[in-house]
Amino acid sequence: MRAELDSNGIKHDREFMVVDAVSGKFETQRKKPQMALVKPALSGNYIEFNAPGMTPLDVIVRKQGKTMDVFVRDIPCKGVDQGEEAARWFSNYLGGDYRLVRFSDECVRYAGGKPEQGYVAFADAYPLLVISEESRADLSLQVGYDIPMDRFRPNIVISGSKPYVEDSILNMRIGDVEFSFVKPCVRCNITLVDQTSAQLGKEPLATLTKYRRNADGKIEFGQNVVHKLNGPIAVGDSIKILDYKR
Repeated sequence: MRAELDSNGIKHDREFMVVDAVSGKFETQRKKPQMALVKPALSGNYIEFNAPGMTPLDVIVRKQGKTMDVFVRDIPCKGVDQGEEAARWFSNYLGGDYRLVRFSDECVRYAGGKPEQGYVAFADAYPLLVISEESRADLSLQVGYDIPMDRFRPNIVISGSKPYVEDSILNMRIGDVEFSFVKPCVRCNITLVDQTSAQLGKEPLATLTKYRRNADGKIEFGQNVVHKLNGPIAVGDSIKILDYKR
């Protein structure tokens, strides 16, 4: 498996978003856990969506056309509306009035709100999230059963070191691409959503609460990361740690 990093992160990652048709505010699994069961598949200039009980939706990706003022949390962005068919499909599935939008090529969002950290599309704040397999395994051990990595939705998983090694890394390189670790990722209730059933539980937050709270009482797991160059990365690539935090 291979991914290409462009200016906003992994190509096509967080490129599309479902928004309230009136307010333009983003919708997520935080309020609509059934979104976990929507399966997108991008092929060329077409994107297909599948979800339980729904006829598959196949639409042409619109990169230009009618734009909407949309919001990731309270951060304003521009989204290209993907049409009435997509709007009906998501409105029927989620129960409400929704639109599907694509991140506008004319929109500029800075990662973490800071120009020096690069750019981001519709992600909450940063283009990349790194978690080690050893951290997930240690958490599962403490919970008492396996917590799959998809609960945390990282787009880079590393392995071969001790649990929570990602907390101590400052810079690393994968292939020719360098990455800077910016800040810990604060976790929300999306981690409670089983990504195969959309059912809510108490874990892993109940266990993380016991040992992963920061000074403000917020739960942290994984690290937000930015990249310094565009380029490819692939499963099995070796990682070089360039610097640790002091």
